[in-house]
Amino acid sequence: MKYFLLLLVFGFSCNQTQSKPLFKYNAASGDTLAKIDGKTISEKDFANDLRYRMELFNKDKEIFDFKLAQVKRKLVDHFVNKDPKSKGLDQNTYLEKNVFNKIKVSKQQIEDFIKENKIPAVHVNDQLRKKVEQHIALKDKSKAVDDWIQSQLGGKQVDVFLTEPRRPKFNMPALAGAPTYGKSNAKVTIVEFSDFECPACAGAVPILKKIKKEYPNDVKVVYKHFPLSFHKKAKTAGVAAMCLNEQKSDKFWEFHSYLFENQKKLSVDDLKSYGKKYGVDQAKYEKCIDDKKFQKYVDQDINDGKAIGIYSTPTFFVNGRVVTGALPFEQFKQIIDRELL
Repeated sequence: MKYFLLLLVFGFSCNQTQSKPLFKYNAASGDTLAKIDGKTISEKDFANDLRYRMELFNKDKEIFDFKLAQVKRKLVDHFVNKDPKSKGLDQNTYLEKNVFNKIKVSKQQIEDFIKENKIPAVHVNDQLRKKVEQHIALKDKSKAVDDWIQSQLGGKQVDVFLTEPRRPKFNMPALAGAPTYGKSNAKVTIVEFSDFECPACAGAVPILKKIKKEYPNDVKVVYKHFPLSFHKKAKTAGVAAMCLNEQKSDKFWEFHSYLFENQKKLSVDDLKSYGKKYGVDQAKYEKCIDDKKFQKYVDQDINDGKAIGIYSTPTFFVNGRVVTGALPFEQFKQIIDRELL
């Protein structure tokens, strides 16, 4: 929050009309952004600033998506005008009549969406269901337009001269000893920085399960702890997870999912009782928790995350390319597939 407040403050001050302008604008010069008293401020100064680079990526992606949408709009115009059935119809009316006419969102689709996205029952009402219906319909219409354009092209391709921005890439810290799922020689490594008390992190669990199922040979997942300071039980939960991993490494991911399913029950007594489900040496497991045996390990994970610039959870790195938040599986799939090319 503090970061965005600073952005607003700096942005406000920079955009006001000044009798003596603060800045003299020059033509762009490589990576240089500004100069003052012989000191250069350049893009290199932000090379390890994850938040800056993600914000920049998001803005570049917005521009790319906007331009591509306009290209598609012109393509639709081109093919609609060629169709004799379009006489007297504007583009929207034509699409509704000939392309979107079979799109219908069922009640089951709406309920499935609510379930898959774990929307709390307290928020589910007719107004929310209407928004979900509109969201699904918009997604279906977007796909229908793409399919229709493809059918009109008849096997031809459109030459597009736009460069799609790529997610920022970061060097990963040492991963030796971290809980890992997947083959050691997998082409794609996903590093997850997460917090056992974080609701959004819990939402990422089913997405990771889908990834594991879809890419049994090509994707390896590594877990790194990043308990946020205001989640008072998350660090101890991380220690308990490592205590269990010490004895039953093959059960770590099952335990990982179980902790996220029981986020409201992460007291020390709760964590100790969970060990009984996994066949550990209970006395050794409980002593490990009491002695905080893996607290330094968890603290090192936190320091590793801070060194990269992580500011929220969950944060993932797909072959080093950063993903903040629990993106839908389809978007993760696009990122992974690109890495597999």
